[in-house]
Amino acid sequence: MKERRNVRAILFDDSKGEINFLLLYARKEYWQFPQGGVDKGETEVDAVQREVMEETGLRIWKRDVLKKSKVDTIYFAERDREPIKVLLSAYAVKVNSDKDVVIGRGGDAHQDYQWVKLDRVLKLLTKYPEQLKIFKKVAELMDF
Repeated sequence: MKERRNVRAILFDDSKGEINFLLLYARKEYWQFPQGGVDKGETEVDAVQREVMEETGLRIWKRDVLKKSKVDTIYFAERDREPIKVLLSAYAVKVNSDKDVVIGRGGDAHQDYQWVKLDRVLKLLTKYPEQLKIFKKVAELMDF
């Protein structure tokens, strides 16, 4: 079975006295955080920076990727009709919600986005149980 290293960015802004998270609406009709594969020669933090830029247009610094929040998990998926083992590392990433979010680029583009509070994240992450499980672990580490 093939393996793939992936990263997920739990984007949040706490600059206005409350915490809001950025969720993206995938073309397959579910909410998610930015995520994607780690390319050859990339570190996980490099991949987080690249994926956030590709999927949201937001530029983040390495210091914005909070290493203390890292949660690792393994799950199984399908790619090109073949099973694949995904080694996922999720990180909380501090961003500024006043910056313009740009979505809709590329064939796998997202259709919408929204900044939401914690209780709304818990209601929207419903398609894949591992998404919610990982989010809760990161939120606990970060004391959200």
